[in-house]
Amino acid sequence: MLFDAVALVLDQDEAEVLAWMPEARNFVSDAAAHKKFIGHVGGAEPLMKQAGVIETDGGFVSLATSADSRRFVEACRKLRFWDRKG
Repeated sequence: MLFDAVALVLDQDEAEVLAWMPEARNFVSDAAAHKKFIGHVGGAEPLMKQAGVIETDGGFVSLATSADSRRFVEACRKLRFWDRKG
């Protein structure tokens, strides 16, 4: 599978279900490890936590407003968040 960015748009109940699925956890942790931009809503926290994404950086964009969505799309033009540690 090839992708340049990830948007985690789900509510907390959905995230809790996905958090126990190895494929979902791996998808999120791989995206973080490969310095992908990750857009997320507040409900995605359980999945992010179980995937080992505890500390976020400038490559993680909250998608709380339409302005945030535009900011996420603009950030994705850079393809990667190279400043991410790890």
